[in-house]
Amino acid sequence: MVVSWWRRLLRRKYQCSESSRYGRGRKAPVHKGKYRPFLERLEDRLVPAIQLTYTGGTGNPLTLSEVAVAAADDITISELAGNLLRIQLNNGATFAASSTAAAAGLTYQVAGNPALSTFATIDISTANAITTLTANLGDNADTLTFGLTNANGGVGNVTINGEADNDTVNLNTLTITGT
Repeated sequence: MVVSWWRRLLRRKYQCSESSRYGRGRKAPVHKGKYRPFLERLEDRLVPAIQLTYTGGTGNPLTLSEVAVAAADDITISELAGNLLRIQLNNGATFAASSTAAAAGLTYQVAGNPALSTFATIDISTANAITTLTANLGDNADTLTFGLTNANGGVGNVTINGEADNDTVNLNTLTITGT
């Protein structure tokens, strides 16, 4: 009996405070959360990535292939003093993580980590160090610049696959444009 009396007293006390606060017969408003999280679609953050495939040593092919089609590639291949072939990726591109990470005569800007590197060098001091250099440019209007003297015959053949769109190839001072 005392328990039921106590409950009634508390119920009246609660009802009085509610009615005096919000008026007679009105219930307290239900507050919905002010913050409602949502997802926002971000822009595509792909950057061009070139996969470099090379087994190293003398007499092996070197292949450069576009693996992330995001923007036009801009690649410069030049010969540095000391008979080193330098492959420079421009426009913020890096080599694909799936590129050959280590091979005889191959070094990256960030040693052993092609995904963080914008350039790589390859030793071409011996004749026919690279039997065929193949550049697969992909589907955008790409630019490939060769500044290669090939004094020691370190690069045997060069093959360029432009695929789709209009590509530009600069050979030292000669420029060729087309599909």
